[in-house]
Amino acid sequence: MEKEKKKEYRKIAGMLAGILLLLTAAGALLAGGAKNRKSTAVEPTHEEKIAAVNADNGTKPFTVLLAGCDRASGLTDVLMLVRLDGAGGCTVLQIPRDTYAAYTDAAYRKLNGAACSLGGMAQLRDFLAGAFGVKIDRYARLNLDSLRHIVDAMGGVELELPMALDYEDPEQGLTIHLPAGWQRLNGEAAEQFVRFRSGYVRGDIGRMDAQKLFLAAVFRRFRGELSLGEVTSLVSVTLENLETDLTLTEAMTLANAGRRVQAKDIRMLTLPGSDAVAHASGASYYVLSSASVSEVLRQYFDGGEFDPGRVFCNPAYDDFCKIYEGYVPYIVYDAEKIVENGIQISATH
Repeated sequence: MEKEKKKEYRKIAGMLAGILLLLTAAGALLAGGAKNRKSTAVEPTHEEKIAAVNADNGTKPFTVLLAGCDRASGLTDVLMLVRLDGAGGCTVLQIPRDTYAAYTDAAYRKLNGAACSLGGMAQLRDFLAGAFGVKIDRYARLNLDSLRHIVDAMGGVELELPMALDYEDPEQGLTIHLPAGWQRLNGEAAEQFVRFRSGYVRGDIGRMDAQKLFLAAVFRRFRGELSLGEVTSLVSVTLENLETDLTLTEAMTLANAGRRVQAKDIRMLTLPGSDAVAHASGASYYVLSSASVSEVLRQYFDGGEFDPGRVFCNPAYDDFCKIYEGYVPYIVYDAEKIVENGIQISATH
């Protein structure tokens, strides 16, 4: 009987941690952020929790905004929408940090500055929900330091590096030296992998593809056997470093839903767009394609009208308008194929 209880505990706690990590691991660059989990919602009673989990059981779509902020600047260097569709599927939509958005009258209009400018994560969630025409239920943020601890707590992550990664930046205290090929990354090596960007042809977009590879490897690790000690440590580390407005009931419901998710049903894609330069300032931006983004949001997030205020286009620049009004092709990956075949990431050497 005791053995069965431990087995059930591993399953439930492991899936809870898995859902929390699913909301954070793909971001991987989760830099900065709060050190303690906090919730702005009123916590339900025990009876309400049980009733809600039994009634819902993860059968309703649920979308979370995932974010991570740079420790030095406070800029949000990771933005993602993660949606459990209630039918056993999950979509991870990466939003490039350099995305142009007119959320302020100031000159700096990259989306990674929106949380600071608007007043916090709740305000950013509301801004994106309105601009994207989608429902975003909650937000979650994890700091970069916790990434090391999470990966170590789960015993490392195995993946195949598509190329050797070598980079040094003394000013940031950043040193990256990882060989190509299959290997098990500990926490420190995992952080190096997800922070690397200088060797990719498209820089931050290349890094986002690397993050898809990392998320697929994390999911595969969760589908393996985690020890009771690993699960306990993982849950503790995740909750200690998480800032979210998710309630415990919602986390339990997500854990129930997570049990049904298979690797082949996890879709990953980057918000479609292209790079452009604001000639007045010389700043590079990522400009969204209205038609492509609308298509993605309708198909995977039950989206309504996209960008009614045209906040993602700067009419002062022809290049911005051409991208915004054109159609940009995109690729939808699934975790199973990434695990089996990896992702072709273009390098500069």
